[in-house]
Amino acid sequence: EPQGGGRSRILVATGCLPVQIDYGKRKIEFLEGGVNRALRTLEGVELVGYVQAPPSEHPWILKNLLEIGWHPVFLPKDVGDTFFQDFSNNLLYSVFHYMPLPMASADNMQDAFECYEQANKEVAKVILETWKPGDLVWVHDYPLLLLPNLLRKKQPQMRIGYFLHIPFPSSEIYRILPVRAELLNGVLGADLIGFQIHEYARHFESACVRVLGVHSNDGIVVRGNDHCTITTCPIGIETNRFVKALETKEVKDLVAQLEQDYKGRKVLLGFDRFDHIKGIPHKLYAIE
Repeated sequence: EPQGGGRSRILVATGCLPVQIDYGKRKIEFLEGGVNRALRTLEGVELVGYVQAPPSEHPWILKNLLEIGWHPVFLPKDVGDTFFQDFSNNLLYSVFHYMPLPMASADNMQDAFECYEQANKEVAKVILETWKPGDLVWVHDYPLLLLPNLLRKKQPQMRIGYFLHIPFPSSEIYRILPVRAELLNGVLGADLIGFQIHEYARHFESACVRVLGVHSNDGIVVRGNDHCTITTCPIGIETNRFVKALETKEVKDLVAQLEQDYKGRKVLLGFDRFDHIKGIPHKLYAIE
């Protein structure tokens, strides 16, 4: 239990806070989707993550976000861009989806990793400033692979969970990363690591054994005196929201209109993000 008898919280660490900032109107818009959508129904949740903004705008952004229990992490623009776009999204995201190591990323790998490490340290600093005994820290996704171990070194008793929203590749693919050991040691600072499906969990355990030489058995990775549990817990959707929407007049009218517009025709529906690993051109070619 937290000291002083207060309520324990879930401190959710995410690579980037789901916000869009209008500097002219000094207004913050909260974006749907991702971690924000998945956690919106939970109580006692506070988010910690990177926000890109000019230093002159930091005071009012910090004030507004703290009022709702969100904790922004500010970085120099060059560090933030390299951390989030170059290393996280261009390099890790590609490799974790079985795409070859981008040559452009290979040229400045060490510099990019240093920015990635710096960003993870800044997120850890903000968490340590707000964390109280009894709080649970829940780290999300590939931009923050180093964060669990950074927190563990500072607060050995901290409860830390980690969830990877994207695939974890086979060890043969993962091992092409020059910083493969650093990333694994970073995430193994968590007490519990969750993956979408069993295959990803198995790949992670295999990578730990082959890259780090640690012992793994029945979902437990042993690293020295530390034990980390590996589990499968696929993220779901807020089904009640969709069921209720089907009963609204707006949705019923839309369905009736679509049925009229496409009467007698075949309709193929897809739901994809527009990024380079989704294979959208290939799907369209297959349909054609």
